[in-house]
Amino acid sequence: MATPFHRGGQQGWAHEAGPAGTFHTFDALALGGAAPRPVHLLLPPDLDDGAGPRDLVLMHDGDTVFWPGGALGRSWQVPAALVRLRGALRAPVVVAVPPMDRNHEYTHVDWAAGARTWGGLPAYTDWLADGLLPWLRAHYPVVGRAAVVGASHGGLAAFYAATARPDAFDRAGAMSPSVWAGVDGWEVEGPERRMEHVPWVQQALSTLRGPDRPRLWLCFGRVRTGGFHNARTEALATLRGRELARLCQGLGYRRQDLGPGVTPDPEADLFVYDDPAGEHDEASWSRRLPALLRALARRA
Repeated sequence: MATPFHRGGQQGWAHEAGPAGTFHTFDALALGGAAPRPVHLLLPPDLDDGAGPRDLVLMHDGDTVFWPGGALGRSWQVPAALVRLRGALRAPVVVAVPPMDRNHEYTHVDWAAGARTWGGLPAYTDWLADGLLPWLRAHYPVVGRAAVVGASHGGLAAFYAATARPDAFDRAGAMSPSVWAGVDGWEVEGPERRMEHVPWVQQALSTLRGPDRPRLWLCFGRVRTGGFHNARTEALATLRGRELARLCQGLGYRRQDLGPGVTPDPEADLFVYDDPAGEHDEASWSRRLPALLRALARRA
């Protein structure tokens, strides 16, 4: 049963998340003059343990993070992942932001030859950095800069946010990221073009080269059967994700390749999971999520 409350001038609802803690849901969070939108938080059960502020993990596609949702009715099953990590990770506060118009908010270029909306990623990133994060820091016991995580277009949005706004995000988890957008066509092969020549990557280079560069996670899957998403979208995510990983290595990132049973190296700042069983779906992303959370956990 949900219990109503008010926090920071906003109406919220608290409801139990079992052993994972407590959900705080804001059906219409209104910040900075932007249109109200839903936001969900998962607060760990020992949030008030007196050990100081919690790490903050912000996740795109917030309608699938905690519960089945989205177009296919699937979930990342984040609460279960956090329960499995108990003892290996001090549980963060996880914030799930559902999209209002996913194609628009998570892309910066025309990625589907005019067939879909696009172009809202810069404004959405600024709303996260200048609206949502300051409000969260003011009303919950969380640290300053956050990790930002997403998959597919959400993975592109995560990488973009961490490089465009390193003042707000110091880590990015990009799963099967659509970093091919603006390079390759969704349905046709694009021209030969290297990632470092793509305008948004060129803009990101100063951050990726700098002393305050974000810690990064990149993953993709090699399964090409089972439909268009694996055959085309995941193939492009793999092709361009590998290229982006090599680019980051060339800029001085310390890379670690991960797989089942491999513990993230605390000295690495680029984690790559090239998954032979990976598909372009929530089941694959949720399977890799515990390793991602450990790799991107805030360091002392």
